[in-house]
Amino acid sequence: MDYIAHVRSSDHAIQTVKEHLLDAQELAEKWGIALNISKVCGLAALLHDLGKYSDAFQDYIRRATSGEKATRGEVDHATAGGRLLFDMLKGTSETKQLLAEIVSNAIISHHGNLHDYVSGEESPFLKRVEMRALEEYELCKYRFFDEVMSESDLNRYVESAHLEMLEYFKKVGQT
Repeated sequence: MDYIAHVRSSDHAIQTVKEHLLDAQELAEKWGIALNISKVCGLAALLHDLGKYSDAFQDYIRRATSGEKATRGEVDHATAGGRLLFDMLKGTSETKQLLAEIVSNAIISHHGNLHDYVSGEESPFLKRVEMRALEEYELCKYRFFDEVMSESDLNRYVESAHLEMLEYFKKVGQT
């Protein structure tokens, strides 16, 4: 089955979720080269639309492109990617958890403003990434690991992004 990420309005050409995530990763890596954080940028792009693997999103996109009633934003497709990274790195080293917070915040915020980390007693970011109900989260993860990148390959990619972030912090700290 093709999981749809986008349908071009001019000719109704479909871009699959797999194509979209890998294309976005490639572009983000190129843009990140100038700052020596290509993997950090690529990681955010790779996971940003993970929630489009949900049946709810697939139903929404099919309705939206067939002219049926569909409200833009009715399906949260951004939180799943942020949660995946956050879950992967929870309980690891402080710097890996920092990577998860930075990149997860970019992922869940990719259609709006970055989320606040310290607003009052509860962090809206943590509330969303850890506690928001995502009924099809496990399904989205399964489809991602099946179609886009294996879990072991994602772990290696995350490790590369982590090392890159550490090098970036060293370099920035020396200026």
